[in-house]
Amino acid sequence: MQQDEREAVLQTVLSLPTKYRELIVLYYFQDEKLEDIAGILNLNLNTVKTRLSRARAMLKEKLHSFSGGDLLGKRS
Repeated sequence: MQQDEREAVLQTVLSLPTKYRELIVLYYFQDEKLEDIAGILNLNLNTVKTRLSRARAMLKEKLHSFSGGDLLGKRS
């Protein structure tokens, strides 16, 4: 990724609501396993899975809107 693309992704992650942002950070940036994240956040494993799925969908939508799909390798 180019530096400006990385910055855009980071800013998009930081713009997520806290309960989704913390999952993205723990899973993708700190390489924590889902089971470990559940323990860290004191959440049920299925809750972690659901929130991570929603966080990914939010990121995809925000990045698509932000870049016209360029960061996802697509054009609108």
